Amino acid sequence: MIFRVVEKLKLNRILGNGWLQYAVTSVLVIADATVFAVVMQKIISKAIEIMNKRKQIA
Repeated sequence: MIFRVVEKLKLNRILGNGWLQYAVTSVLVIADATVFAVVMQKIISKAIEIMNKRKQIA
């Protein structure tokens, strides 16, 4: 999924074809996957916190 986002934004075509393109695409995919994981972790943590507050109220 992350690769498709990089591909749709044409970020993998910046440096042409070949090994450099492969390396840049790999780094971009790893970086984007890391950012996605951190953001989702924060969202899930916040959702769990809200659910726990609702349980304490009820």
